[in-house]
Amino acid sequence: MVMNMIPETHRVWLSRGLSNVTDVARTTDRAGRFEILVSHTEPDFPGFSFADRHWVEPEGLYGREDMFADYALLRCQEMDVRLLWPGKGAPQVMARRSAFEAAGIRTLLAGDADTCKLLDDKAAIYRDLEGTGLPVPEWMEFSTLAAFDDAWSAMRPCVPSLCIKPTVSIFALGFRRIVEDDDEWGRFVSNDQYRIGLNEFRRILCGVQKPRAFILMRTLEGEERSVDCIAHNGRLVAAVSRVKRGRTQHIETDHPAIAIARALVERYALNGVINVQTKDHEGRTYILEVNPRMSGGMIYSCQTGLHLPYWAMMLALGNASPEDVPQPSNGVVAPIQGVVRMG
Repeated sequence: MVMNMIPETHRVWLSRGLSNVTDVARTTDRAGRFEILVSHTEPDFPGFSFADRHWVEPEGLYGREDMFADYALLRCQEMDVRLLWPGKGAPQVMARRSAFEAAGIRTLLAGDADTCKLLDDKAAIYRDLEGTGLPVPEWMEFSTLAAFDDAWSAMRPCVPSLCIKPTVSIFALGFRRIVEDDDEWGRFVSNDQYRIGLNEFRRILCGVQKPRAFILMRTLEGEERSVDCIAHNGRLVAAVSRVKRGRTQHIETDHPAIAIARALVERYALNGVINVQTKDHEGRTYILEVNPRMSGGMIYSCQTGLHLPYWAMMLALGNASPEDVPQPSNGVVAPIQGVVRMG
């Protein structure tokens, strides 16, 4: 007699700060596998519309060390959460991971606290990769006008185009390509957000009261790729390389960027859904950054037959092995406009 097997339902909590909570809640094929819980500090957060259960997080959770970890541990026990996938509170959960494990609560984390802190700092990871053979562009760190001038004098004679970016930043905030002209007005009226004049930047830097660490690096002129990865305990299980051409995202499953992502996953023992950014220059692919979190464009990669959050959760819960995870297919995907009715 054939028995109908009803899959066990696992309660998964996605907390504030994951860039794609709405997409995960909206697109995850639960099919009896998952009950998706979503929390956020904003009462009208769009992800609530697609969650099985949701709630507003109390104020002040992220302002003091251990506060979110204490709250999350208690909440997981009260609600019988099997898997916690934290966002903004991930560093606190990493530091207290043993307490969650002791309570029978699994956590979906990219790595340990020290590793994730390293990956969030572009200068730190570039230093760490020196001598490994993994390709990083020429770069120097600075935080003051004097240090910038020294870096510029050292690099500009042998590098035709240079750019700047904060060592710790997201969404290309603070990135500028340095141009050697004084057309500040032209850049202003054309809303040019990604170029800045050399003299203009030096003038700004001279007036900074609280210096911030930046890097000066070679401007890479080729295509930029975003590699969305499922990693499992330091093993690259599957990866999708995306390159934007016009309005479409071209999906690649065989590119040097994926080999680079594999090496980085192994080196830093990464886990879960992570993202590697690369850019080509004169026939070579260089590392831009490694993000121990989901990328903003991960939803495109999920159109390849590989739903990254679903399989990351299955692996974290022990309900699948790396061999069960399907491999993505090549193709072209494009965004469409849409809205969601709240309430």
